[in-house]
Amino acid sequence: MAHHSNLPQILWKKVSHKLRWGRLNPAYYRARSLLHRGKKPPLGMADIAIAQKLKRDAIYVTSLAELDLPITSEFLGAVSALLPTLPASNSHQADGDPTSARNTKLHCFSVDPPELMVRHPEILLWGLEQRLLDIIEHYLGLPPAFTNMHLRKDVGNGQQVGTRIWHVDIEDHRVIRVIIYLNDVTVDDGPFEYIPKRFNWTCAPLLKRALRASGDPILDEEMRSYVPESSWVQCTGPAGTVVLADNAALYHHGKPHNSERIALIYTYTSRHPRFPELKRNNAFNDRLSPRQQACFFVRTNG
Repeated sequence: MAHHSNLPQILWKKVSHKLRWGRLNPAYYRARSLLHRGKKPPLGMADIAIAQKLKRDAIYVTSLAELDLPITSEFLGAVSALLPTLPASNSHQADGDPTSARNTKLHCFSVDPPELMVRHPEILLWGLEQRLLDIIEHYLGLPPAFTNMHLRKDVGNGQQVGTRIWHVDIEDHRVIRVIIYLNDVTVDDGPFEYIPKRFNWTCAPLLKRALRASGDPILDEEMRSYVPESSWVQCTGPAGTVVLADNAALYHHGKPHNSERIALIYTYTSRHPRFPELKRNNAFNDRLSPRQQACFFVRTNG
């Protein structure tokens, strides 16, 4: 009897997996978005422009000053206190599979949510600012989940490894990364680099490999044979530059470089992404509105 009582749950898991990962996923996502259309929060004119450009190009570049979120002064104070404590670049030792497009240990020091929760929670809380969540919800078409964040000190070893390999993110049908540069970033300092959406059809033969975590990496030399390098776009700017990008819609990477780059990266998906299964985090309940609480899924317990 116990076996039969679990049958509906087992069947739903199988159907859910196919909807998330199968060919119907885009239609499944759009159907959920249509059901949510009348529930999205209102936006001001400036934020409507941001959301529209995201929908058109899957990317928008702005700055902390232009966004002017209420918590930014506290956030900048926490960042200023954290940066001097980061390891020196010359102490970095690469670790792991050099063909993995997800292995940041090949070129980065990382400060992750459990450590930030203890040392500088304001850095985490920046990612829950209501206005930012509103913009992201309009782009996703669904209630957002703030799922992860990292501070990365990228060392300048000039190697095309880890997230410097061309790839497309796979957590969900749409995956917003918000990247904040903490130092000035020129074309020689490892900017976020992407192929404009209009070239996605040109890159179609690369898609299966771009979605893989490891093996048979797509390097610059090969990408040049599909899209001329003159069409690649580098997101450069001074410290405080903010890049919002749908990394599930763009072929992208960190441009290989020989200098140091420091950035914060915040990740947002729908609350029922392809993977991983999310669990809401109540760590900041006493400091957050009900809407912010409902968006917070970052793991801070180590």
